[in-house]
Amino acid sequence: MSATESIGEAAQKFQKQFFGDGAGRKMLGEQMEHFWRAEDEMVSDVREYVDNWCERRHDAAKAAIDFAAMMTDGADQSQIVEAWSALSSGAVKRFSEDAQAQMELFQKMAFKAVPSSFSLFLPGLPGSAASDEEKPQISKKLSSV
Repeated sequence: MSATESIGEAAQKFQKQFFGDGAGRKMLGEQMEHFWRAEDEMVSDVREYVDNWCERRHDAAKAAIDFAAMMTDGADQSQIVEAWSALSSGAVKRFSEDAQAQMELFQKMAFKAVPSSFSLFLPGLPGSAASDEEKPQISKKLSSV
């Protein structure tokens, strides 16, 4: 800020530099909107993942409690071996479901995050901000900065 510039003038200058005008401002706004929409969707995806994970943990705890109760109730050896087998196979199934759900969550997040980072100049990607006609002009502007 120069000695003759008021705070208001300096603020306006900053806003113009930061927010730009025309295509640049539109592009920034659309990218920000896409970013926060993706963030909102990712939070929902994580909530769904955690809810399902907790449900599997409840199932695991219930199966283990039932197994322990059977042992305390004096079940015979063959019943215990059969129950142990069911408990173990249930654990493996839940472990597999956990791994699958985690992979799906990461894929969802990656597909939601990537366009907000790379769609600036790539036509056809979700969240692509500028029109195809504006992209070469924007690219030229940014390369001169």
